[in-house]
Amino acid sequence: MLRPHARRLRLRSKAATAVASVLLMVAGLVVATPAQAVPGAGAAPSAATRAVETAAVVGTGPAATGIVKAADLTKFQAGNIVSDAVFYNSGSMTEGQIQSFLNSKVTTCRSGHVCLKDKTDRTRAIAADPMCSAYTGGGVESAARILFKVAQACGINPQALIVMLQKEQGLVTDTWPVDSQYKIAMGQGCPDTAACDSRYFGFFNQVYGAAWQLKRYANPPGTSNYFTWYAPGKTWNVRWHPNASCGSSPVYITNRATAALYYYTPYQPNTAALRAGYGEGDGCSSYGNRNFYQYFEDWFGSTQGVTRGLVSRSGHIFVVSGGLRYGIPPSQLAEYTRVFGNPVPVSQQYLDQWELKGAAGAVVRNAKTGQVAYLQGGMSHWFGSCALVAAWGGHCNTGAVILAPEDYSRIREGAKMTWFARLTADGPISLIEGNQLVPMYDAAAATAHNGGSAPYAAVMGSATAARYTLGPTRFTAGQFIRTTTSTRVYLPTTDGRLIYLPHWAIAAELGLPSSTYRTVDPAVLSRHTEAGSLAPTVRCGDVTAFAAGGVLYPTTSSALNGFALSVLDAPTCGALTVSSEPTLDRVFVQAPRHSAVYLAENGVLRHVTSPSLLRSLGGGAMPRILPLAAAVVDRMPKGEPMRPAPPAPTPPPAPAPAPSGTPVGQMIRSSGSSQTYLATADGRAIYLPSWDIAHEWGFPDRKVTVVSEGILSRLRVDGRLGLFATCGADAVVAAGGSHHAIAAAAATGFDPTRLDAATCAMLPRSQQAVLSRVFVQGVGQSAVYLADQGVYRHVTSPAALAALGGGVRPPVLSVSPGTIARLPMGGPWR
Repeated sequence: MLRPHARRLRLRSKAATAVASVLLMVAGLVVATPAQAVPGAGAAPSAATRAVETAAVVGTGPAATGIVKAADLTKFQAGNIVSDAVFYNSGSMTEGQIQSFLNSKVTTCRSGHVCLKDKTDRTRAIAADPMCSAYTGGGVESAARILFKVAQACGINPQALIVMLQKEQGLVTDTWPVDSQYKIAMGQGCPDTAACDSRYFGFFNQVYGAAWQLKRYANPPGTSNYFTWYAPGKTWNVRWHPNASCGSSPVYITNRATAALYYYTPYQPNTAALRAGYGEGDGCSSYGNRNFYQYFEDWFGSTQGVTRGLVSRSGHIFVVSGGLRYGIPPSQLAEYTRVFGNPVPVSQQYLDQWELKGAAGAVVRNAKTGQVAYLQGGMSHWFGSCALVAAWGGHCNTGAVILAPEDYSRIREGAKMTWFARLTADGPISLIEGNQLVPMYDAAAATAHNGGSAPYAAVMGSATAARYTLGPTRFTAGQFIRTTTSTRVYLPTTDGRLIYLPHWAIAAELGLPSSTYRTVDPAVLSRHTEAGSLAPTVRCGDVTAFAAGGVLYPTTSSALNGFALSVLDAPTCGALTVSSEPTLDRVFVQAPRHSAVYLAENGVLRHVTSPSLLRSLGGGAMPRILPLAAAVVDRMPKGEPMRPAPPAPTPPPAPAPAPSGTPVGQMIRSSGSSQTYLATADGRAIYLPSWDIAHEWGFPDRKVTVVSEGILSRLRVDGRLGLFATCGADAVVAAGGSHHAIAAAAATGFDPTRLDAATCAMLPRSQQAVLSRVFVQGVGQSAVYLADQGVYRHVTSPAALAALGGGVRPPVLSVSPGTIARLPMGGPWR
């Protein structure tokens, strides 16, 4: 009975009697064919007599040890047992990989025996010929080295040579081989009708001779066209068994490698042999080519070779799918390895079967569905739009790695791609916005700018990131910040502006945190610009509003004419509470626990002096009055009080001296009011909005004279005291406890307080020369500001300051930090 394993004779061991009987059984069934020359070893075996390599064997069971059954024998193709690309892929394994493979198949070799993993043999130098290039031999070499060098010299896949060692003598998994097995390890020089030729004996002779013979079957240039009866591209009748009565069937031979296997073993497995796996079939079963296929598939994968996944050649690695290949750059290798495993070494001939389509990037596309995804972390992250693909350096239709559906499905599905990215795996998150990458200050900011959920942020490649510039850092909307080197607090906007917060009370009116801020490194704000001061008068989009009591009250545009509006960005506006009440066409405000009501008009607050006037302004009813903190009311500019209109217009009264008993040139108030005024020599009372202003004019801190209601009622309330004033015909500015003469142009854009010359003469005056421009600096502060067109602009450098001074640093007036906080700020002077 034919045995299912291709193990050669074990003379003097393991059932020699059974071997003899099997040889006698098959000896008369084989028809010999002409022999061919084999280099260095005399005559070759008969081509047809390779048949009995499966018959003249004593097996040990249905499967050898070290075999993990993976082959699907239902896919065995008699006309395409192994592809040419696989069979002649001499680069599939290195010497080290061959040694590791042999080690893995035999854990422990039985005492007194030498297993294949430890086998050595003496080799010799063999000159090149049409079959093989020169073999540089001499000395003792390991089995792994011999297999590797022979594979390279003869252009045969070392995996195929390993499989033939197993199917011929079971040497790969044998734990107690004997010398006779190594002597005829590949069955080379052992005709089925005669004893083995001793000139082929020895492990090296067997491996080299078999590889040489397998190449000779292809009739390479320089040889005769002898081997033609299994020529590829034609149909041949291939027998099932050495016994001719078992018959044959027509087989279309598709390639040279399959033809070579039939020249070596001219039988195909029948249905019973394929159904049996490594076991026995029936009386007409043969096993050699079945076992070649099965061992190869179990140990090395498909005999048709790599049709997808990763392959390597000469240090270059490619991903293969759908008949195409893409070169993988080092930056992408880890990602593709996570999905497709380690690359399989292949020969150049093997590699050339796939069309090269360029470099493999992170963008991949499903060839069937068209879905485009980003490959990262071993997962596919789906793009929701072609615009998003482009933002990540790809294209929906070109440039992506096109994967066959079965390859695309190997990638685990991950989170959906977003407009958020990282530059390193543990780096900060940035938002892709136009041609900018906008850094998020922290995870909370990223969550806030993603609608309240933490965004997935893939790592963007350096080449793609280089296309973008960095934008200003984004913070959580409505979050105040200051730097570690300054006490100034700002509200940052998404468009890179820093709006100065002059007082926490204003934050409370807007409904923003009124005492908390984030301290940041100055470098974080390097791409921001200062942009004015935060006020309760704001614009959100095309809506103007007045902030009071933590609520925004929309107004008509004319209601806030003359007021500096704080233009807020959409995220900040979205964080604020907007009143649902009707739009206000006039804004009235009142501080809690204060009686005075003010009308916001033409950039100032005007005191409405009577309830009847308030009703009149409200169209006959009390208008809506917004609650505004006293600190905010105090800081807003004041205008003339609103009094009932006189019965008939009369000419303005001529200047009159102050009533007798008036403390001219002093701060006064009545016993029934907290409002403070400057009494002038021409009979006027000028409202004092802040003691910071009084200090700049040189008035003692909060020194006020209380006068009778009668004296105050005989004074004309006229204007408010500011830093800029006119003393008769002269323009002056107050700073540091005295007033300084200035050029009239220096006060352009400001609303000077009108003072009579007699009152000015009572106040401290500086002897400094007339100033052509006004520069101020807070005591103990470094920032210098230029008074320009009604606002104060930060001069950002000493060079800019010197340029404004005509090449030298100009005189700079010192004022209190409180005064600085009240100044209307404009954009910085650069």
